[in-house]
Amino acid sequence: MDEVKNVAYVIYRLGIRAQDLLDQGDRGFETRVLVQKAVYFLQRLGLMRGYVFDLYLHGPYSTQLADDYMWLARKGDEYISRVAEECAECQKLDGLLEYLGEIDLRTLEVAATLAELAAVKGNLEEAKGLTRRIKPWVDDEDIVAALQVLKDLGLG
Repeated sequence: MDEVKNVAYVIYRLGIRAQDLLDQGDRGFETRVLVQKAVYFLQRLGLMRGYVFDLYLHGPYSTQLADDYMWLARKGDEYISRVAEECAECQKLDGLLEYLGEIDLRTLEVAATLAELAAVKGNLEEAKGLTRRIKPWVDDEDIVAALQVLKDLGLG
């Protein structure tokens, strides 16, 4: 249940509504990507645990995390806020969640992909090349912005 409390807190602090997670259009997709990347980075920083991420088209993705936030979304906003309030130790995440919530989603996706590939390959330069190969839309500007995010997070 700790993981679910943490995810509820992430959703709550990012200002995400249950309906946004459940939405089947672009809005829902973007909201779910944001939650995935926020939790991914919180885990990389050792502030959360419990989810296994695999590399997918839009970066690191956890099926279990998706199940948890969709379960929470079906429970509704009131339930999410009540569970989030039970997570007293989660307040340590506030500054980081504020930062992550302000980052352009494209940059967040590229940063998470770079971080995951660098962790697997052990080399950031190789991760940059691989990112460009698997995401042909990524340009130098995207890489620079993503590297700044990793630097800000202490991961690059």
